[in-house]
Amino acid sequence: MTQSTDAASLMDDADIDAWWEEGADITGRLVAAIAVASRAVPAFNARYDADRQTFEPLPTVDLGIVIETEAGVEVPVLTDVGHKSIAEIRRELNALRMVIETRSPSPSVTLVNFGRGPCRYATLPIVPPQVAIIAAGQMLLQPVRHGSRTVNRRFLPLTLTYDVRASTLLGATRFLGALKADLANRDLPLARGWHE
Repeated sequence: MTQSTDAASLMDDADIDAWWEEGADITGRLVAAIAVASRAVPAFNARYDADRQTFEPLPTVDLGIVIETEAGVEVPVLTDVGHKSIAEIRRELNALRMVIETRSPSPSVTLVNFGRGPCRYATLPIVPPQVAIIAAGQMLLQPVRHGSRTVNRRFLPLTLTYDVRASTLLGATRFLGALKADLANRDLPLARGWHE
């Protein structure tokens, strides 16, 4: 069995100024926004079997989180993130490092947050049978025209790498657009009924 991907990438910046403050849980918000975007565009929360050429949308968002350890890179999974609050997501993220030796189930989509590094974007490999991986780079201030003046707003660089056999470019732009729109929203997703 040979699994492969046929990948393409989209990159853009998400305006997070509406909710960002010192100590804000950017990874928790990213996890929640990926769940919201996966609900809006289900083709990105799916598995594609290249040998059988079958595509399977998944009922829950089981998000792989790339964590670098002294032993190498691990990808533990947060299961069913679409039904969890930001506080629950944060508790599970904190617990991941303690139980990283435990083998996790296969993720439906993966998040890599390398925001502490000096880079903005990264095109990363998709691990079959997943069809998408999202990378978040270092937050930055960008000048934005606001009426007659220019103000600095915080933006989070995002890269969506996806398997073109599972979605079209239009689907990819819709997914990235839904992700950006959720990250721009001041209200937490759970308060907006994101899990219903």
